[in-house]
Amino acid sequence: VVMAKVVKDFTTLNQQDGGNPLLPVDTNGNSTKVNKMSVLNHKWLIIDFFGEGIVGELIIMYEYNPDTTTKFTVLDTVIY
Repeated sequence: VVMAKVVKDFTTLNQQDGGNPLLPVDTNGNSTKVNKMSVLNHKWLIIDFFGEGIVGELIIMYEYNPDTTTKFTVLDTVIY
């Protein structure tokens, strides 16, 4: 139940106009897309992303709260 809500809250960010604000933009200024999301534990996610001319990963800390939207904080970004 917890992971389902975390994934749902993150996916909701992907649906925003202009894309997910946690993800970097590609070389054309467009938002990048999530290729894969891995839940490491009760605090961290790794997001594999791609876009035009850019691929990489984010490590994101999340704070789950059953009564509000999950809070996400980007800790680091690696671009390959």
